[in-house]
Amino acid sequence: MAKYNRELVFEIGPFAEWETVKDTQVGIRIVSNGNIGTLKATLHCQKNILSVPNNAEIRIWNLKSSTRQAFKKTGLYIKAYAGYEGGSHELLFSGSIEATKTKRVGSDIVTTLVCLTGGSNLVRATFTKTYEQGVPVSQIVTELAQTIPGIVIDPTKINVSGTIGYKGFSYAGSTRYGLQKLADQYGFSWSINNGTFVAMDDMFGRPSTILLNANSGLKEVSPRMFGINQVQEGVDISSIYVQGIDAGQIIRVVSSVSPELSGSYTCHTIDYDLSPKENQWDMTINSFKDIP
Repeated sequence: MAKYNRELVFEIGPFAEWETVKDTQVGIRIVSNGNIGTLKATLHCQKNILSVPNNAEIRIWNLKSSTRQAFKKTGLYIKAYAGYEGGSHELLFSGSIEATKTKRVGSDIVTTLVCLTGGSNLVRATFTKTYEQGVPVSQIVTELAQTIPGIVIDPTKINVSGTIGYKGFSYAGSTRYGLQKLADQYGFSWSINNGTFVAMDDMFGRPSTILLNANSGLKEVSPRMFGINQVQEGVDISSIYVQGIDAGQIIRVVSSVSPELSGSYTCHTIDYDLSPKENQWDMTINSFKDIP
């Protein structure tokens, strides 16, 4: 029955996220599952394509004093995996520890790690260049992303259309603001997902074969309402955690409770709330624009 034992695995340090050797060693490895001999831990993280870094909050109970002290090193690289004991695990988050908080709760000592993907890398990145009319926007986005230390550039994850207009494009300054300037002008979103740069047109979504229904873990699908006139702007999808769903993917949802909301949706944000030692193993998907 081990394959049904929910499990979180954290790999931390010893390097910072921006260092190119960060994947060569693991400083500390922590496993949390339903077994008595493992520490209690929770993971709340978000993947998104909304032009903000993905983030995570990790809480771990009763760490040794020396381990808590080690986590205070600025910018430590961290990976968080979710899955099942003896089975497959999915990398849900990789990034850096931006802040560490420790407090006593009753007889326990709870350490909270506040993490960002690419946060410190974006701070370091700058860009200066001028482009003439007709240059593909995707080329500029790629060259901007290449200035971010330690980030993987996968051309298949950059799906941005259009070319630069007659006035050209000139920029000098922070890479992050340069990307946002382009995104606002040409209508795309970008993010850094598990160390890989992602960018896509606002109306673009990556097709997938994933189906969410009652059999695969779907709990609820409800409309997202906006404004005084309560206009529907998308849907909120609640489900048991399902491996393999990524921000920017198009998934198929079939609801027997709300069949009028069944359809295909782009995953704009995915929030995970996972706690192997508690009855919490959920994900919430927000889709702001449904796909016809």
